[in-house]
Amino acid sequence: MPQKCVDLYKYGHEPFDESQPLTGGLASHCLLRPGTTIVPVPDDLPNEVASLAACATATAVAAVNAAGPICAGNRALVAGTGMLAIMVTAVLAQRGMHVIVLSHDQVRGRQLMRFGAVEVTDCAADIDMAFEVSGRAAAAAAAVSALAVGGTLVLAGSVSPGPTVTIDPEHIVRNLLTITGVHNYLPADLRTAIGFLAEHQRRYPFAELAVGRWTLAEMDEAFAAARTGGVRQCVFPNA
Repeated sequence: MPQKCVDLYKYGHEPFDESQPLTGGLASHCLLRPGTTIVPVPDDLPNEVASLAACATATAVAAVNAAGPICAGNRALVAGTGMLAIMVTAVLAQRGMHVIVLSHDQVRGRQLMRFGAVEVTDCAADIDMAFEVSGRAAAAAAAVSALAVGGTLVLAGSVSPGPTVTIDPEHIVRNLLTITGVHNYLPADLRTAIGFLAEHQRRYPFAELAVGRWTLAEMDEAFAAARTGGVRQCVFPNA
């Protein structure tokens, strides 16, 4: 599990260290540590779209891979409407799954239909695979209840402490359910993410998810826009 290595280093997550500066993305330069995975970006993939690879698209790839073999036409449930939900939906749709979005927000839910979802609902049943990517305990519980016999739930949205979820072990046992968690992603997932964005950038409107053109001197404005815009705000450090 390299994403859980005892020497794991996450750029932009580490406390500032004067002896090792320039370890985040909001700078004109970034110093890469030995062993860092580097994935070339194809010439025809705009930087704005490539920026969606980390971490949303790469995490989406990791989540879908964790669910096990994909059978085209099977029913997949995506609980959430954020960036990770959008990317999980697109990856599942590209692999032939019948994607249903679990959300009470019909407006944001319908946005996912532009990325391959076929339905938005506030309840579901007989689901082969479910992906909880909102981080909401209620959504995780609903996803478990929606699974068909032999179904799999992948939890990827709960990355900070929150309310616990009560699960009946008998329900898991009797229905042969599988529940697994995904946090961070593998180097191979990042490579797959870049390839996925490059290959399908004309099929799905990824470019609409990466807006703005901020400089480092405009970071306050960029963060303010991110809180209200619902999509990625692009920072061009050398602009």
